[in-house]
Amino acid sequence: LSNPALDAEAIAQGCGISTRYLYKILGKVGISVESTIFEQRLLKCRELLASPAERAHGIAELCYRCGFRQAAR
Repeated sequence: LSNPALDAEAIAQGCGISTRYLYKILGKVGISVESTIFEQRLLKCRELLASPAERAHGIAELCYRCGFRQAAR
């Protein structure tokens, strides 16, 4: 998730399947790859923000660490 370039192609390659098949299996349950990546990144940011050890870091830094390219997104 920390890689801002993470996309369907990288996920499919990591799973050993085609991008088309990835979209097909996720589409059957009404999930898009892009929204899943976004949601998982938000959950990771939430986890970091809740951690006392991470409170010294700014929100923008935590966003970048979770793969967001801009803190505003």
